[in-house]
Amino acid sequence: MRIALLSDIHGNSAAFKTALDSALKSGCKFFLVCGDTVGYYYHVNTVLELLFKLEFRMVRGNHEVMLQNLRKKPELSVEIKKKYGSALEKTILDLTVEKLDFLCNAPDSLTIDFETFSLNMSHGSPWCIDTYIYPDSDRTVWHQFLNYAEDVFIIGNTHHQLIKRIEGKLIVNPGSVGQSRTNRGVAQWAEIDSANLDVTFKSMSYETSSLIQECINFDPDLTLLRKYL
Repeated sequence: MRIALLSDIHGNSAAFKTALDSALKSGCKFFLVCGDTVGYYYHVNTVLELLFKLEFRMVRGNHEVMLQNLRKKPELSVEIKKKYGSALEKTILDLTVEKLDFLCNAPDSLTIDFETFSLNMSHGSPWCIDTYIYPDSDRTVWHQFLNYAEDVFIIGNTHHQLIKRIEGKLIVNPGSVGQSRTNRGVAQWAEIDSANLDVTFKSMSYETSSLIQECINFDPDLTLLRKYL
């Protein structure tokens, strides 16, 4: 079975549609979403409607935690908008309570047992939702994975693709679907073959002009939102 690995969609429905179409064409039957489905961009509802048609599992990321905090304390809006824009505020207005609860109550870490291996999915790492693990991270970080029983670890958060094998463990970051930090205007994700654990990284351009205009309309002073598009 081919499994699609998706992370950091960030409400970018155009990028997600590109990744989804490609994954379906290549035969992916199961979808794993490693958090940060929300934040930065504005079409979380569209992303969720597409996800709900699939067989998928999901964990939350630091932006879902931020969303949860904003729901509890609306006064956080000013601080969040300065750094991340108005997307979370818009998400609260656009989504039903049920969808908001679904996002906010997703687990921080999830283990899935397949026939021949066990997989753990988290956003930053199995031990911390907001860990940032890069290809050149210190080896002590990689050794922490050896404390867990699972064979495969899917992480996100950094918006950088990586693969690492250490003492029988496989660690994969599929990169960011919605806001790649390495290639502008490119949706990045990965696929894994459950039969042999072969990983294929994917990168595909998508149309960004409409989203860039939305960034200008909703968050004209936050150039970060447009930088990676």
